[in-house]
Amino acid sequence: EIPEAYDFTVAGDEAVKGRPAWVVALKPRASFVPSRAHAALLKHIRGRLWIDKENIQWAKAEAEVIDPISIGLILARIGAGAHIEVEQKRISDDFWMPQEIRIHGAAKVLLVHTKTIDENLAYSDYRRAAPEETAGRERRGGTKQQGYARITEDALMKAAGRP
Repeated sequence: EIPEAYDFTVAGDEAVKGRPAWVVALKPRASFVPSRAHAALLKHIRGRLWIDKENIQWAKAEAEVIDPISIGLILARIGAGAHIEVEQKRISDDFWMPQEIRIHGAAKVLLVHTKTIDENLAYSDYRRAAPEETAGRERRGGTKQQGYARITEDALMKAAGRP
């Protein structure tokens, strides 16, 4: 529901790891009505995407909580200002994988305990799986990542005034 939940605006150009990218701002639409319960949290998050100009693939993403988000009735409440950043690395021509994830913020657990989160996760040493490691896996026509790339490309071209 991301395309329906946000207004996309090309906010400029920046390099990510030396590769030229468009910066796309995502602003929650006030008129967005989620069709799934979990999609309701999108109304409380704004973000930015860095889209690699050569591969039309997102290379970096940032999301910030702008209004507190409740999870469950009293289970947890994520505070405004919580921030997540994900950077991807181009592994091959059309294949990107996470390189780093940074999470910072605070949440109230059971409405009494405040939990501060400050995590940095790094991923490296990707390798192609050997044929015997993938023999039992089902092949599908496209990945979620490719689907998001197509959505992003359409939004970028529209925002840039290209047909």
